[in-house]
Amino acid sequence: MSLTFRLFSRNYRSALLRIISCQNSYLRKGSGPCRLQIHQSQFTFCENYCRTYASKVNASPCWKCGKSGREARFFCKDCNALQKPNKNYNYFHLLDLSETFDVDSSEVSKKFRQLQAVLHPDKFSNASDDEKEFSAELSSLVNKAFRTLSNPLERGLYLLQLHNTPILEENTSFNKEFLFEIMELNEELESISNLNELKTFHSKNREVLKSIQKKVSELFTGQDIPKARTALMEMKYYVTLEEKIKEKLLQLEATN
Repeated sequence: MSLTFRLFSRNYRSALLRIISCQNSYLRKGSGPCRLQIHQSQFTFCENYCRTYASKVNASPCWKCGKSGREARFFCKDCNALQKPNKNYNYFHLLDLSETFDVDSSEVSKKFRQLQAVLHPDKFSNASDDEKEFSAELSSLVNKAFRTLSNPLERGLYLLQLHNTPILEENTSFNKEFLFEIMELNEELESISNLNELKTFHSKNREVLKSIQKKVSELFTGQDIPKARTALMEMKYYVTLEEKIKEKLLQLEATN
C-alpha cells in the first residue's frame, strides 16, 4: 500500500533526504530501489517508508537474527522482522510528532493511518507467532497514542505526565470559588428544559473551553507547567460539563 505525503516547499529538503534514506535502505536489502513517484507538490512513498524512517523503538538486538544497529526501528533492518514494542514509548515520538500541546489534528490522523497501514495485525496473518503478538501490541499502542494526542484535554494531561506533574484523582487543592461556579453551572443545566436555551448554554460552554485551551497552549509554550496544570484541572470540569450537555441535547432533540 502506498503512503502519500503532501509536502510544501519548506519541507522539500527534509522530504528529499527521507526519499534518499528510504531508497538506500531498500537497496542494501538487495530488493531493488524504493518505488516512488515525484510530483511538484506531492511525494508518494512506498510502504518501505514506515520500515526505514518510522518512529524508533528500543535499540535491543533483534529477537530473530540477533543483530543490532545504531537505529533500531519497528522492523529489523537486517532481517526485516517486526520488533518487540517498547510499552513505555513516548506517544509523540511514536507518531513522529513534535512534543507540544499545539499539534495539528489532521497530522495526528495522518501519522496514525500511516503506521496502521504497516503495523495492523491483518498485515501479519501469515507471520510468526512472535510477530503476530508484536503487531497486536504495537497496533494497540498506536491506537492509544492516537486517542490521546487527538484529544486536547488528554494531550495536555499526557504532557503533564511527561513533565512528572500528573493530575491525581484525589487532588483537592483547588479554588473553592471555581468549584462553586461549576456547581452552579451544573444546577443551571439540570433546570434547562427548552432546547433553544440548552443550545445557547452549550455555545457558552464551548467558548469557555476554547478560551481555556488557548490558555493551556500559551502556558505550555511558555514552559509554565504549574499554571498549565491548573488550567487543565479547570478544563477537566468544563469537559465533563460538555459531555452532560451533549447527553441532554440528545434527550431533548429526541422529544422534539
